[in-house]
Amino acid sequence: MESTSSGINSGSNVFYDTEVLAIIQRAKVKSSGLVDTKVWGWTGKDARVGPKEEKALVDLAKRYGTKLVGVVPISFSPAQA
Repeated sequence: MESTSSGINSGSNVFYDTEVLAIIQRAKVKSSGLVDTKVWGWTGKDARVGPKEEKALVDLAKRYGTKLVGVVPISFSPAQA
């Protein structure tokens, strides 16, 4: 199998070690045909999640009609952590 790669454009987004990133995952459930929404936070290795950040994630989850799944290190999903 052949592998391909490409350079990063100057306009690309970068995730910094001190940031907390909100992840909103929406997927259609095959059995019911409905959409399932999950919200969690990804943290950089030097990020600090305080009450302010936690509240922002909880509020975002409420906007999508769900609860915050959790806050995990970058590159993990809540099921892996």
